[in-house]
Amino acid sequence: MIIYYRHKDDSVTCDNMINEDTNWDLISFIMSSKYRYEVLKKLYKTQSTPSILSKKTKISINHISNILRELMGKNLVKCLTPDKRKGRIYNITDLGREIQFKIEKMLSNNFKLK
Repeated sequence: MIIYYRHKDDSVTCDNMINEDTNWDLISFIMSSKYRYEVLKKLYKTQSTPSILSKKTKISINHISNILRELMGKNLVKCLTPDKRKGRIYNITDLGREIQFKIEKMLSNNFKLK
């Protein structure tokens, strides 16, 4: 499948990096929540703790915990220190990195996240 993008200047480009193997359900899952998107975007850059994520995104720590649990359930994020009660460190998985890359590519082609 080839995706065509119409830009603001009416030019059209195509992208074959997003194809039938693209996991649209996961892309939709992330894009349907600004908070999920922000957390995955931060973890795309570097691993982090929930408290650091909370400070950087200005999302409450309780909400961050829920988001991390959701992302782990979809195999987009993993906990690197699962035996720790406090100060757990989270990292994006290969699948999460692939999904975030495709989302960024879509957003750079004039899609808007609400």
